[in-house]
Amino acid sequence: LAEDVAQDVFIKVYKSLPSYRHDKPFKHWLHRVAANTVTDSLRRRRPLVSLDGLEQTLVSAGSDPQDVAARHDLQRAVRHAIASLPPHYRDTIALQAFGELSYDEIAKALDIPLGTVMSRLNGAKRLLRERLGDLIRPSEEANTA
Repeated sequence: LAEDVAQDVFIKVYKSLPSYRHDKPFKHWLHRVAANTVTDSLRRRRPLVSLDGLEQTLVSAGSDPQDVAARHDLQRAVRHAIASLPPHYRDTIALQAFGELSYDEIAKALDIPLGTVMSRLNGAKRLLRERLGDLIRPSEEANTA
């Protein structure tokens, strides 16, 4: 994944060089191209649903169709909530959640300090809890009842 994305970044930078505005810092432009490429790559990498064994999964013990539908709705809501985050939060949480990168790898990929990675992840998670509160609280309450 990382090598493929790095290659995509270099290709996109090469193709986008004519759009670079020389009155702006190159580093910032490069960061934006890289972050957008990573986000696009992660969006394209969403796992494809395999229909093989789907029926077996749905009828297996504990696979109530309502639970399956609720899980699907929650996944869709989470993807939508992540997509609606400010770009600096979205890029950071996407690299962690979907890219499965460590904090150090995220810091290097985004060219930001490790503390900034941790701060952005905390901010992103806080916003996600606020936006998804109604969807995640019922299961938490059910576990404590």
